[in-house]
Amino acid sequence: MNERLLRSYLSLCAFMAVLCLLFPKFGFALTVNSDHTARTIMADSGIHPDLILIAGLCFILSISALLAFAVRRITVLRRMLAEKTGESAARNATLRSVMDNSSTGMAFISPLGEWLKVNKSFCELLGYKESELLCEELSAVSHPDDMQRNLELNREILSGNIKSYRMEKRFLHKKSGTIWTIFNVTSATNASGNPEYFIAQIQDISARREMDRLKNEFISTVSHELRTPLTSIRGALGLIAGGVLGKIPEKAADFIRIAHKNSERLILIINDILDIEKVEAGKMAMHPKPVDVDQILQQALEANQMYGDKYKIKYLLKQAPQDTQVLADPDRLMQVLANLLSNAAKFSPPNSEVWVGAEIKGDQVVFSIRDFGNGIPEEFRPRMFEKFARADNSDARKTEGTGLGLRITAKLIETMKGKIDFETETGKGTCFYFTLPKAHTNIIVSIEPVENTSSYPILICEDDKTMSGLIKAYLERAGFRTEAAYTLSEAREKLQSKTFAAVTMDIMLPDGSGVEFIEELRTRPETHDLPVVIVSGKASESKQTMQGNRIGVVDWLDKPSETARLDSRLIHSLKRAVSGDIERLPHVLHIEDDNDLSHILNRAMMDHAIVVNAPTLRSAEKWLEHTYFDLIILDVELPDGSGLDFLASLKEMTDNQVPVIILSASEVDVEIQKQVSASLVKSRVSETYIIDRILAVIDHSSAHRKKKGALS
Repeated sequence: MNERLLRSYLSLCAFMAVLCLLFPKFGFALTVNSDHTARTIMADSGIHPDLILIAGLCFILSISALLAFAVRRITVLRRMLAEKTGESAARNATLRSVMDNSSTGMAFISPLGEWLKVNKSFCELLGYKESELLCEELSAVSHPDDMQRNLELNREILSGNIKSYRMEKRFLHKKSGTIWTIFNVTSATNASGNPEYFIAQIQDISARREMDRLKNEFISTVSHELRTPLTSIRGALGLIAGGVLGKIPEKAADFIRIAHKNSERLILIINDILDIEKVEAGKMAMHPKPVDVDQILQQALEANQMYGDKYKIKYLLKQAPQDTQVLADPDRLMQVLANLLSNAAKFSPPNSEVWVGAEIKGDQVVFSIRDFGNGIPEEFRPRMFEKFARADNSDARKTEGTGLGLRITAKLIETMKGKIDFETETGKGTCFYFTLPKAHTNIIVSIEPVENTSSYPILICEDDKTMSGLIKAYLERAGFRTEAAYTLSEAREKLQSKTFAAVTMDIMLPDGSGVEFIEELRTRPETHDLPVVIVSGKASESKQTMQGNRIGVVDWLDKPSETARLDSRLIHSLKRAVSGDIERLPHVLHIEDDNDLSHILNRAMMDHAIVVNAPTLRSAEKWLEHTYFDLIILDVELPDGSGLDFLASLKEMTDNQVPVIILSASEVDVEIQKQVSASLVKSRVSETYIIDRILAVIDHSSAHRKKKGALS
């Protein structure tokens, strides 16, 4: 009904109602005149005409009220509909404006992967016109390697498992090239709450990816171009300072020590810078295994004692649980302990102590390092584990370092599923403590004792009974049987009556020269091939003048003040001796383009192996064609290719399985590490550690070959 007609009808009804109220007889008269029969019926029935008038009036008023309410409701609904229509149009206009003016690509995508709407920025990003892109499907402009993951996430949204997702996705440009983006997707639902289409925001991250690439190239350059020469410098200075190249004047020695110390400091700075990049990116390689708590603490204190001596600090192990292991990467845990121990030493007063300990709390082991310095300033405490954090400029001048150590430490602990914190009190010191999860096995990571490969004893020819007893203790602890001779005549008698696997010989004996006695042994058939290790206070001096290797001496060892050095070298030399590996020194192929580093390694290994340098992969292949090598030391980055590619093809070049140690400026991934005997990072480990690992791998390889030969 037209609203105007309805209003007219209501007005007429109201007018009639007023007439009936003012002139009731008028209404009755109308009724009489219009219908005489009705008047007669009403008179006969006894119904008064006024009642009929009142009833009619009430009926008219009710209808009028209902019609008035309906008109008002219709008017309100029409106004609301208009408002809703206006709001929807405004929202659509706003959305269109946002899409058109957004610098970020935006699109509506159907569940079937069809473009429903795309904005100008997205079209420009891919090089399409809007009409062209709408004719394509999502899969047509997506990199094929990313579509599978994309479709899986779309299905997750449609099934209601997730509401949105975010992924790195590559799109294909219309002309050429790949564009890296962040692809943010959420769903638009219908009235029933079911996903109707996808709303996507596409952010171009090609520039960020390029920056990441350049950063990685820079880090690789820093690793190779700085770590490699620094390792050479440190190694060369270490050899000179250690007297390997002969005695140097005292004044020169002081400068050598200064240079060596500062090369160590520079290496630490480079390592910190490279480490912080890896831990922040979550790319630090971890190899967790059960580690004995007491053993790792003892090793850490021993390894860092030189640092404590520098600051006149004494490290004390206060407590450590026995037969307890934590699940951690041993090398990274040692790095954490070294950082905390060095910090404690730097901020402790001279001639004070640093307490180290560990205790079990539930399924965690709590490690603690406590110093008795001035404590940490209160205003600095909230920034303790931030990058480049230093308490103040004066501290930065007094203490060495980059301010990255604690940040790296915290990240390493976090990666190993632990937590780190500290307690400090001004004027009384600081205690750093961290937790690591207990290992659920009782495996202890330790070095297995050397097995004696001969059933015959070792003859110790030494007139000093204290030194003889010391050598005897070392050898028997390593699994060898021994007998002692305090004079040359006693040694002759024993050698005539018994068979020995090898001899340790002092040069200066009461009844003659040890060197002359060795020459005597070479003239007898029964002792012609008897291995000899010289242990003497003048071993190095005698070696230079008498060319000891020519008379069949396996090794020349000085009697050192630090008996641990004698222990390890003597065991290694005698193991070579009794295994028969003395006619031929182990051959090591060092594939390294830095000739200085290879020369230093060759010099350091001169008593233990023959090191051949191959500066390129091609030269390494030529060496392998005609020479048998006991070990290959491999750099990753070489002038004519990747060492990793060489590693993959090594089995085809050699008939035997040659063990490989990777010695490179950067870490390799876990899968590569599983394929080699060891993976070492230049400057990360000392030259002594490198040599020890080389010797250990050679020994293990030799023992494996002999065992295999015995079984065949």
